[in-house]
Amino acid sequence: MYFWNSWAADQRIVVVVCGSAASWMIRKVVHHTGGLHNRITRRIFLAPFSLGETADYLSSRGVGLDYYQTTQIYMALGGIPHYLKEVKQGRSAAQNIDEICFSDQGLLRDEFKKLYPALFIV
Repeated sequence: MYFWNSWAADQRIVVVVCGSAASWMIRKVVHHTGGLHNRITRRIFLAPFSLGETADYLSSRGVGLDYYQTTQIYMALGGIPHYLKEVKQGRSAAQNIDEICFSDQGLLRDEFKKLYPALFIV
């Protein structure tokens, strides 16, 4: 608390807290009564990409999928840019989904086990 009320107060510091662990952020930042208590000046709602934005994003990265395959990717990954960056060009939607969700090194292979408790444990 001393840090924020002394040196940092005069430095025009901006702190941005973001992530997928909503319950942690609510507990440790929003409702916490420590040094950052009542200092939230703005909340930013960051929505996932729409289907059209997903198509544009994949296209900008050279991933040439047709509308049907882009829709499959969108239904599996939900328009989340962090997940969409894993889609590789030269692979079909099914191949990409298999790699991202089910391969041993896939980003989402064990995401549920890690993310679900972080979102809902209060």
